[in-house]
Amino acid sequence: MKQMPIILLTVILLLGLAACGKDAAPSDTLPTQVETTEQPSAETTAPLPTEIPTEPAPTPAPEPAEDAFVRVQDHLPTARQALAYATDDNFTRTKIYSFHDAYLRYGTVKKLELVARELEGMGYYLLIWDAFRPVSAQKILWDVYSDPSFVANPLTGFSSHSRGNTVDLTLTDADGVPVEMPSAFDDFSSRANREYSDCTETAAHNATLLETVMEKYGFTGYSEEWWHFTDTEEYPVAEDFQPMKPRWYCVSEENTAELLADPDGEIVTRIPGGEEFMALARLGEYLFVDYQGQMGYLPEENSQEILLEGAGFPTEWAANCDEYISLRTRPSVSAPRICTIPVGSTFELLDWEWRFAKIRYEGKEGYVLSSYTWPETPQWSAQILKRVPLTEVYSYEQMLEDMDEMVAAYPELVEKDSIGTSELGREIPVLRIGSPEAKHHVLLHGAIHGREYVTSWILMAVTDYWLERDMDALAEDICFHIIPMCNPDGVVIAQTGTLPQEARKIYFSDCDRGHGESSYAEYTSLWKANALGVDLNRNFPAQWDSEQLKRTEPSCELYPGDEPFCAAETQALRDYTLAWDFAATISYHSSGSIIFHEFGREEPVNARSRSLAQAVEAVSGYSLASSVGVNGGGYKDWAMEELGIPSVTVEIGCSGALLDGREIYSTFSRNCGIFPTIKNWLQ
Repeated sequence: MKQMPIILLTVILLLGLAACGKDAAPSDTLPTQVETTEQPSAETTAPLPTEIPTEPAPTPAPEPAEDAFVRVQDHLPTARQALAYATDDNFTRTKIYSFHDAYLRYGTVKKLELVARELEGMGYYLLIWDAFRPVSAQKILWDVYSDPSFVANPLTGFSSHSRGNTVDLTLTDADGVPVEMPSAFDDFSSRANREYSDCTETAAHNATLLETVMEKYGFTGYSEEWWHFTDTEEYPVAEDFQPMKPRWYCVSEENTAELLADPDGEIVTRIPGGEEFMALARLGEYLFVDYQGQMGYLPEENSQEILLEGAGFPTEWAANCDEYISLRTRPSVSAPRICTIPVGSTFELLDWEWRFAKIRYEGKEGYVLSSYTWPETPQWSAQILKRVPLTEVYSYEQMLEDMDEMVAAYPELVEKDSIGTSELGREIPVLRIGSPEAKHHVLLHGAIHGREYVTSWILMAVTDYWLERDMDALAEDICFHIIPMCNPDGVVIAQTGTLPQEARKIYFSDCDRGHGESSYAEYTSLWKANALGVDLNRNFPAQWDSEQLKRTEPSCELYPGDEPFCAAETQALRDYTLAWDFAATISYHSSGSIIFHEFGREEPVNARSRSLAQAVEAVSGYSLASSVGVNGGGYKDWAMEELGIPSVTVEIGCSGALLDGREIYSTFSRNCGIFPTIKNWLQ
């Protein structure tokens, strides 16, 4: 009986709690701590979310039509490109076309993506030698090599390359090194056919693998060329599609342009009036363009070309040669000659392309070697440079003096600093132009090889030019970091012919190993390394191992050092690069009139580096070049691979590392637009 009150009380409490809990939230929404005993009103209680809201997924870009021309790299970034007919490194020994991007029909590219995916699973990658070939290029090819077994006769039919569904390609390993195949590209012997009877087992295996996978995804091979494949889907000949050298354009101020997936396709985006973009090809009345990384077509009538200052001014130039220069139909010394131009004769400069100047002389347009041209008034360059003297031998001492004058003249804009010292104790100076707090930072450097000291002059001369013009506007949101001479010791050796004690030992060692057959004077003038015999542009970690077997002891060139960053100069350049958040780097070398822009397969750094290279090409006319087979251990490659910085190497000049004095004029003109080009690219 005494337990009844306790039991009754317990029941009453339980019923009360149940009644109070009828409208309560589920236990998993209750707070773990209660700050007050007051019950909030219904109006002040907000439901707690069950999951965190996320940003809406971006709308995918509309797909082009199957027959639309697209740039292969935009859809297949892992494939390397080394377009043989964009240079003279092909069986014709002449440049057949002037673009460096592979183009194909979109339907063909989609099949090629499937091929690449399967091969990459086996450790192989694609290397493209040729893709779309304009009809005009096919005619040139036929004129050079009129054999219908290997070159389609454009007078009786068209090459399948002119339809945009044929590609010439091979396989590489993960490092981009081509694997063994039955023959070289465009080998017209029996080794090129698909019987694979006169090659090694390895070559036959690789060619068979490529053929099998290509056929699996809808391609057929040509019996006489193991590298040649055509999409089974047929397309008409494209007589009005013409890739071209990249050019800056902008949308007319009064217009808004619609960027289309293809000329009849959906809208990719709208480009406001005044906005700039890069035009890469022309299709009838349309331009194929790159607008802030978005590719598509827009009507040319709504835009206009931008001529950046420095892209080729002044327009009146003259023949700077011994007797005459040859005006040719194409930018190639083997192209047909139109006429000869006597020394001193003047002509109109139209453009730069690779090692050539495109000109108009007595009503005839053609190409002449740029190294034999100079302004009609030779004093032109000297007149527009206030501090930097016009010279192809630019000394370390002169550079320091010119830097000090720039700082004194523009103390609010220009700052001089040091990134470190060389092996012999020389300061390695840097100019910073713009605010250290700028939104973007860009590094430009030169003379990492001693004999390439003309690159120091180029960087200083271009800086001098813009300081007297519009550098304030160019550096408004950019800080330019300029290291004109990364290897001052090597420069002094190459310019003076004086070898310090350690370098003299290297000279005798090189002679013993067969690396010093030339005269002492020539040997020192061609010195590339630092004072201790380390080739600085082979002393960075990116594929450094590949350089070890070339030279195993200190030398005037090619020796990569005992280990990466073993040289004082590379350590200084490394540390300075790591100290700043660079949006891009540009390394100046000589020579070749080409631009290297790729390394490895990481994205988006390779695509962004190629975009930067095309921007430089647009103003300088230097041609993009493949890095396949190029040495490892370079600064650009390290910056791309280790730091993910878009980077390019610009090889100036035509006549060799030691530029002919006559080249100084054209080289300056071709590079004078680099600062506005960088600004345009960053924007």
